[in-house]
Amino acid sequence: MPATGATLPSDYFDGNPVQWWITSMPPYYCQNSGAPGMDFSTDSSWGGVSISATVATPTQFTTGVKYAPQFGGVNKGPRYVDNTGADQNCKSIDDPSTQWYQASAADGDWALQTSYEVSTARYDLPFGPYQLNLTTDSTPYPAADGDIIVITTGSTVIAGAINEGPAYSANDTRAFNLIFYSTGSANVNDLVTSIPENASPSTATLPNYNASTRESFVGNSGGLFAFVAIPNDANSSQVMWWPISYDGSAAFNAFRVISRNDS
Repeated sequence: MPATGATLPSDYFDGNPVQWWITSMPPYYCQNSGAPGMDFSTDSSWGGVSISATVATPTQFTTGVKYAPQFGGVNKGPRYVDNTGADQNCKSIDDPSTQWYQASAADGDWALQTSYEVSTARYDLPFGPYQLNLTTDSTPYPAADGDIIVITTGSTVIAGAINEGPAYSANDTRAFNLIFYSTGSANVNDLVTSIPENASPSTATLPNYNASTRESFVGNSGGLFAFVAIPNDANSSQVMWWPISYDGSAAFNAFRVISRNDS
């Protein structure tokens, strides 16, 4: 049995493997609707930092971290649970029907969004989308089932400003840097409890990958999120980064991501 207790379909590892991309954007655009610019809270291209151990509406935890899948093939890829508890299909960031699509390489790196609307101003997307698979230049990583990357927002403002009004309002266009922590599965608990952003270190631990444990970790970690390495169902030596909010139930396996898209 894998350390995570989950496996992924073998075709996720084929010639068009699933990829996960991550970016940072103003928290307002991760949690609110009706924004005057692009409303990222309802766009099915992106998932958010939250998790529920059941199909009920997950608790909202917003940090400004967003992630999205990219995959090849028809009807291939994960689903997420929206804020009503209903299943939604994640869209690829290179899907022509999404706002992330670029028609040609001349528009920039393929499948990378280069700008976004914030209030009445326009800014370059300051971080990403970054392909999470490219975590090293040479050595393949993740290396083993249960390896983990913990991600949080930092304190450095890399774009935007508080133009008027209170912080985190529609006029707060700040985007913050992202900080990545990584370790092997044997040390994950030590890593998680040592990160200073943890709001409640005694409960923000990850001794196992049970759904309730993972939900508690996200809910009590002060805004941390993580991707965990899950193996190929047909080849345990092949692993892939996957959102820690996966649903490992028999009905859906790990491709179902229980994260609100408005968080």
